[in-house]
Amino acid sequence: MTSFHLITDDEFTQFSAVLRENGWREQDFELQEEELDQAQAEVETCTGQLGIRNLLTQAVEVYRLGPGWEWVGDFARDLSNGRFGQPPRKSPRL
Repeated sequence: MTSFHLITDDEFTQFSAVLRENGWREQDFELQEEELDQAQAEVETCTGQLGIRNLLTQAVEVYRLGPGWEWVGDFARDLSNGRFGQPPRKSPRL
């Protein structure tokens, strides 16, 4: 598993559950965390952005990270609304 600075283990667990519930796999997505420079952001807490890319459809969305931001919920809405495309169909069992 990739090490993140701003994404908590609980958030990553929730992210994985959202993927499974919607028919996706973790390996279908790439996460890229970017921590904002606190001096430039003029905040005292760690904040950042999270880019999520669907490796199958190449759809990308960026979410805010840090206290007060609910990126997993925002991602879940986008995923269920089809912003990342449709999950690959499972092959039928014979």
